Amino acid sequence: MGDPTNDIFWESAGEAKIKLRPPTRIPLSQTAIKETIRSLMHGVMAIYATFDEHTRVYERLAEVSVFDGTGATFHGVYLTSEGPPTYCIRRGQWNGKNESLEGMLADFSAQVLFFEASSLGEGQSTILGLDPAEIDEGDFVIVPESQRTRGNSKVHYLLLDQVKRTQRSYRKGSAKNERVETLFDELGAVFAQLQSPSNRTPVPTEVEIKYSAHCDRVLQQATCGRFPDLT
Repeated sequence: MGDPTNDIFWESAGEAKIKLRPPTRIPLSQTAIKETIRSLMHGVMAIYATFDEHTRVYERLAEVSVFDGTGATFHGVYLTSEGPPTYCIRRGQWNGKNESLEGMLADFSAQVLFFEASSLGEGQSTILGLDPAEIDEGDFVIVPESQRTRGNSKVHYLLLDQVKRTQRSYRKGSAKNERVETLFDELGAVFAQLQSPSNRTPVPTEVEIKYSAHCDRVLQQATCGRFPDLT
């Protein structure tokens, strides 16, 4: 058996102390990269944040991402029953340039802002009262084959309430959901409006993000197990 003081104790080489050299960077396929980024965007199950010595748990309410030929943008809204603040919004952005794990993660960024519905502009607070069944079943449309166009943009969305979960992906030009695409734009406007020094922030050392088991599996597959367990 090798020296237990070695980084990789099962290896030995005389008196040498063996260290682990990181594996060679493995280029990722575009499919693996996009699936990994989509998991990082949509794979947040809950956000834990402490305000005034009390920890709130924010869970998903609505999520929309748009992937195109140059990258991707994500907007998600999360809700807690333990507020204030009652809501938080998370924006994720990826510029889509790198093909290595390190480069892919360097090109991805996400930010969370916490807020109350009363801080939104007139009419914006209506996006917090979503009806998943109405938005999906009443607005999702398959474009007739004769009218289809070949586009590079793909939309992914998730809508939840107490009784229903609606999740769908589609490529623009082959299908459409105008309510979801409008929601994406509205969430972007909300995020921009909430960018303020006076915005309420949690205790810096008391914020945690919980990823889904699926997100962890995708990362492990894409990186050959080189990524830490996220769940």
